[in-house]
Amino acid sequence: TNHKGVPVEKISTQVSDADMDEALRRMLEEHAEMTPVEEDREIKEGDFVHISFTGSIKNGGENEPELSADKALCEIGGETTLKEFTENLAGLKAGDETAFDVTYKDDHPDKNLAGKNANFVVQVASIKEKHRPELNDDFAQSVGDFDKVDDLKANVRKNLEQHRQHHAEEQTHEAILKWLENNNEFEVPDTLVESQLEVRLQRLVRDLSQQGIKPERLDVDWAKIREDQYDQAVRDVKGSLILEHLAKRENIAVEEEEVELEIEAISTQMGQPIANVRDIIEKNEGLERIKGQIRNKKVLSMVQELAEFVPQETLSEVEPNENKHGS
Repeated sequence: TNHKGVPVEKISTQVSDADMDEALRRMLEEHAEMTPVEEDREIKEGDFVHISFTGSIKNGGENEPELSADKALCEIGGETTLKEFTENLAGLKAGDETAFDVTYKDDHPDKNLAGKNANFVVQVASIKEKHRPELNDDFAQSVGDFDKVDDLKANVRKNLEQHRQHHAEEQTHEAILKWLENNNEFEVPDTLVESQLEVRLQRLVRDLSQQGIKPERLDVDWAKIREDQYDQAVRDVKGSLILEHLAKRENIAVEEEEVELEIEAISTQMGQPIANVRDIIEKNEGLERIKGQIRNKKVLSMVQELAEFVPQETLSEVEPNENKHGS
């Protein structure tokens, strides 16, 4: 198997000052509090307004969508707020009522509204302001075991770096696997491809069901979907066989301790006791799948250590060093 000197792009894991600023901004935003505006003042940009409204499509038919809400929260100037709402509500006060037209864009996500005009009557119930905490020692102490804000910043940077490193590793492993699939030619058994096709189709059906969609009610050509999934199923099987072959040749094994650590990680992610998670995994014959995932990651990490890191712009031109090729 050809696996030494695989050309891959070196992915930066550096955390910039801008990354830090954005992470800290999001943290302050998550701990912001909404407080009612007590003074008799006009609505301004950045306010959050409780409104009730009714709307109707101009020149609409009988089956037009219902456009009404009671005590909806509207952010004045918010990214998801229609500009007509921002323009017509700014300057009003609590208790005011107004009417205005809205023109929906042709590419509006709701096809029932795309390109249409509607008239709205809106009542303003109350005004609220969002107060964000200051980034200081008091805030740091309130969100964790930190004495000073610098301790919080150090922890945020550490978490960002770990996330970047994990993401870079995943991207690198994906690129390595793709290269191995493209540069190691052999016949893939049809039985394994058919089995993988079934797995991919079952996964699709499961995903649809989890979204509340009944696959049997969809007007879809399953034969066409199966055909579209064929090439990827071949790649799945090919990649799996390559990694299995490399694991055997390089004596890469999976220890029980590694399996236990993975189950603990799944337990933490699901927020369930380890014993419950292990029962679920064993009932669904998932232990072998977990072992396979751990083995594949170890194989890809081994190939990554032998890889040749090159600039992205020259990636397609680079071939692995011939004298480094394994057999």
